[in-house]
Amino acid sequence: MSNDGSALTGWQWWYGHKNVVDEDALYAQEYATKDDAIAGALRDMFDGDEFYLIEAITGARADDEDEDAPFLFSHMRGKELWTRLQGVPVFVRAVS
Repeated sequence: MSNDGSALTGWQWWYGHKNVVDEDALYAQEYATKDDAIAGALRDMFDGDEFYLIEAITGARADDEDEDAPFLFSHMRGKELWTRLQGVPVFVRAVS
């Protein structure tokens, strides 16, 4: 359970466009595997776009009454920066 009493998920992979994550700390969607998260990012990104991958456990939404509100991460690990070049994912670096 999280501090607010909501159930926590297991570890899931998330991706987010670098600019959106840097400005608003928002990730797009959760996936069961890292490969699935990369595939999802490639569908949404253009060549030259950078995106983060992160593995996280989530709890409650930031606003329980808004189904579009982002989930809050209770734990995170493995944050990486990637880019899309000619439709292919390219690892840039691990991020602390």
